[in-house]
Amino acid sequence: MERFFTLEVLKTIPYYHLCIELVLIYCIYWLYFSRPQRNQRRPELTPAEKQKLIDEWQPDPLVPVVEESRDRIVEHLSGSKIIVDGDECLDFGTFNFLALRKDDAVVGAGMKGIRDYGVGSCGPRGFYGTFDAHIYLEEEIANFLGVDEAILYSYGFSTIASAIPAYAKRGDLLFIDEQSNFAIQQGAKASRSKIHWYRHNDMEHLKELLDAQAECEAKNPRKAKVTRKIIIAEGICQNTGTIAQLKTMIDFKYKYKVRVFLDESNSFGVLGETGKGLTEHLNVDILDVDLISAETERAIPSIGGFCAGSAYVVDHQRLAGLGYCFSASLPPYLARAASTALKIIQNEPTRLCRLRANAKFFHKQLQSAVEHSHVFDLTGDDISPIKHLLLTHPNNNENLKAIQSLIQSAQSQGIALVSGEKLEQDRTCKNTSIRLTVSAAFSEDELSSCVSVLSGLIKKLSVSKSAI
Repeated sequence: MERFFTLEVLKTIPYYHLCIELVLIYCIYWLYFSRPQRNQRRPELTPAEKQKLIDEWQPDPLVPVVEESRDRIVEHLSGSKIIVDGDECLDFGTFNFLALRKDDAVVGAGMKGIRDYGVGSCGPRGFYGTFDAHIYLEEEIANFLGVDEAILYSYGFSTIASAIPAYAKRGDLLFIDEQSNFAIQQGAKASRSKIHWYRHNDMEHLKELLDAQAECEAKNPRKAKVTRKIIIAEGICQNTGTIAQLKTMIDFKYKYKVRVFLDESNSFGVLGETGKGLTEHLNVDILDVDLISAETERAIPSIGGFCAGSAYVVDHQRLAGLGYCFSASLPPYLARAASTALKIIQNEPTRLCRLRANAKFFHKQLQSAVEHSHVFDLTGDDISPIKHLLLTHPNNNENLKAIQSLIQSAQSQGIALVSGEKLEQDRTCKNTSIRLTVSAAFSEDELSSCVSVLSGLIKKLSVSKSAI
């Protein structure tokens, strides 16, 4: 009965089904038996052969091999001078813009803070790491800038690097200056947003990118409504010393419906009549900038940084800013020192005037020194305290060695400089330059002395025009 039923079922199946099934069975059979047969028996190695293989094996390094470098050791600080590796030098290498690093009032406030709080907070802000010194400093910064709120971070690098991914996520769009500092680059990377790099300070190129994005959004308006777009720039670019064209960015903000984030690490306490930064310098309403961030490690000689803006924007970081939520809070004695430095900025406007005068004087002197050198180009605005001597043709390894030799020679002649060396992961790592920073503590004679030393060394630089 079962056999008869099976035959009847087979008769009802279309012939092409049977053909397909037979072909499949044949393919499976062919694949199985046509596989190359592995030789199960492995050749035995003699003890001598095994030892030879072991001796020849070289493990890959855990980290990339880099040339050995030696840190310069600072032994003493005194006004505009430092003692580094035993040489007393004028300090053109650090960001001590307002010469507050060893100010008696700032040092005194820090020492009192140590007596009151100890040397560390030992906890994040949400877990018993919030001290009254943090609250007071946040209020003082917000009042100084004229915004609703400010939020403190315990590490300068993590400030903007935490703020960007707090607001931008996968699918959002970031328009970033190609010469932006490494912290901005890492924050953008952490956000997993799509990044459009516009040419340095080139507002025409930024406009082209925004126009192209507007055309794409016109084709898909539903997606455009949920896509956040942010322009990110530095007030004073750390890698070039140039000032951002903030007014044009604000125009783009309202025309293309984008947000504007401004990193004022190098312009806070530097630009503007009272040191409020680029917004004051260009007479731009600070409320037109969606987020202001700055490190308190430059004009303010402390550690950490802050973000400032509307209460709606800033409060979001208290739950979404990774550097705020998961790092131990700023040691309260450093918050005390920063608070005192901020009061000095407000009460001693002459420091700002001296810094601006020194920056302009030094810029003019440097222009004359490199005008016909054919080796360096001077970058940076005249009012900026950051200057770069950028190699005109940095494609020769000998040039890098020549720069290091120049810096070492300058140190032996009493001038402390730094090269613009960066990590390989930094988009700007190919920029080869000598960075000089100006302080309010310098006299014109000291600035001229630096230019004189540089002029002599540049002339002696052992890099021919043909080689570069």
